[in-house]
Amino acid sequence: MNEVIKLLKKNKTVFNMCLWINVYINYLYYTIFMTIFSIFPLKKNRILFVSYYGKGYGDNGKYIANALINDTKKYEIIWAAKKKFKNSIPVEVKYVKYNSLKYLYYLSTSKVWINNARFIYGMRKRKKQYYIQTWHSSLRLKKIEKDTEDYLSKQYVLGAKWDSKMCDLIISGCGFSTQIYRKSFWYTGKVLETGTPRCDIFFNNHDEIKQKVYNYFNITNNMRIVLYAPTFREKNIMLNNFFQYNELVKKLREKDENYILLVRFHPNSNETLKNCEGVYNATDYPDMQELILAADTLITDYSGCCFDAMIAKKACILYIKDLKQYLKEERNLYFDFDSLPFIKVTDEEMLAKEITEFDYNKYYDRIKEFDKIILNKESGKASQNIIKIIERMINDEEI
Repeated sequence: MNEVIKLLKKNKTVFNMCLWINVYINYLYYTIFMTIFSIFPLKKNRILFVSYYGKGYGDNGKYIANALINDTKKYEIIWAAKKKFKNSIPVEVKYVKYNSLKYLYYLSTSKVWINNARFIYGMRKRKKQYYIQTWHSSLRLKKIEKDTEDYLSKQYVLGAKWDSKMCDLIISGCGFSTQIYRKSFWYTGKVLETGTPRCDIFFNNHDEIKQKVYNYFNITNNMRIVLYAPTFREKNIMLNNFFQYNELVKKLREKDENYILLVRFHPNSNETLKNCEGVYNATDYPDMQELILAADTLITDYSGCCFDAMIAKKACILYIKDLKQYLKEERNLYFDFDSLPFIKVTDEEMLAKEITEFDYNKYYDRIKEFDKIILNKESGKASQNIIKIIERMINDEEI
């Protein structure tokens, strides 16, 4: 299938026509079957989750669902995912195959929908159903949605506008994010600064989760974990060509032999990496937040995960060797790099030095100043805040 898509992309006119055909096939599919399923009554305590178009149990939805699981007698929790992700879903949560007829039935009968991306164009929300948009970042460097509309397909924009019209509430982790949602999401509804559910994990001591990460990679607790998590590049530049993983580990181990490097590529990337001495591929690890929690240092570039590391008070370094190329060929950014609290480097010699000599006191001072700029609202209680909102929705109360 991937090969067919590659061939179609070579002819932009044909590929664009295929995209429009797919849009309207989906539109008819959702319209017909969700109209049929609307004859069934809404289930007051049924809550349906979707994450990244069916990519499994994760992101903000996971942490809200985990909080709801504590009271499964009160809620019926449904999670829609593609079949290959079925085993990621806890036994307390009911699995439904993403985009199946059963999925449309549960969408049509759930009181509350929770999604961290967009619903497909044509989805139908009934009266007295509620949709909470939890978007997949606490804050972001890269411009998104309307702010980068020239780079988006017309099919995506059509679906995004449709999705925003259905949305009843967007949650936000800070004042800066709230401004982005109001300005860039084709959305005029409510935005509540509840905090970011997936960042709740950073506000408590979770030694058992750290141990889970150590066990997964079969490493001992005395290891110092450096996590490299670059963003996705539309041009699909092979990062292996300009990041020498082995050389970085070698330089780090000259200072401390316990350093290891976890490499986590973006899920849309075609990048591959084999485990070798001191270097582990963490791309398939199911939860990025758990990796950040276990890591001592995060290295990224233009990914919003830098802000999650900031919330977790983890050392974070931006490796921006290709900055000019990225800004020219990919996307513009919301922040000037000089305004960020993170150290910026452009070569690996400098990178190793900054990791081993990281000044936490200066970093924490910069975070305090940056928090004032973005009006940070993270408190570790986002999931509980959202459960209170869900309760109000279930009872058709004002939110």
